[in-house]
Amino acid sequence: MSNPLIPILKDCWVKIEKIYNDGKICSERHLQAEIFSILSHDDRFKNIFQVFVEPRIFSKDDKVINFGIIGIKPDMIITQKDRIVCVYELKYVPYFHHGHPEYQKDIINLSKFYELKGSNEVIFYLETNPKTGDWNYERRFTIDDGLLIAYSAIAKKDSDAFTLAEEIFEGKRTDSKPIENYIYLKGIINKDNYPNFDIDPKRDLHLMI
Repeated sequence: MSNPLIPILKDCWVKIEKIYNDGKICSERHLQAEIFSILSHDDRFKNIFQVFVEPRIFSKDDKVINFGIIGIKPDMIITQKDRIVCVYELKYVPYFHHGHPEYQKDIINLSKFYELKGSNEVIFYLETNPKTGDWNYERRFTIDDGLLIAYSAIAKKDSDAFTLAEEIFEGKRTDSKPIENYIYLKGIINKDNYPNFDIDPKRDLHLMI
């Protein structure tokens, strides 16, 4: 069965392309806010999924602690009921910024989440207790065995994040474990023309879980 989240993320990226081409995205936080807004207003999304923005990862599980991901704040985590079904990171480094996307840390962290997929005994907390401000320990989340890794980047066309994309997700550029189930949403800035908004992998066959 194909992942119902994939067409939603693809359609979201099409809308991001229009917003960017209208000159309405000015920072990485702005890109994050636009993605959150689009997803939150998509009936297909809000009827099935929930999105947590920059949750600071916390767990009492020794396996999680030993993995070194406590304290990490993914840009977004998407859940379906009590399962983490997608971890989403994004980068915004267009031409008027100096440098290129620094993807290494993101990919290493995403790889760690991917290694924990399907581990039902590994518990995370994402919701908060409004009375105390602490975590809601009654609501436990685990990582789905079909975890999807989503990565978005708007950057210069010569960025390693684009030219070495396949090797990056294979772990060859970060010395991390390969990430096989991913969707890479790209906004490739060419400077002389409108950017090329693209999505990898291009075949849905690679995105089956």
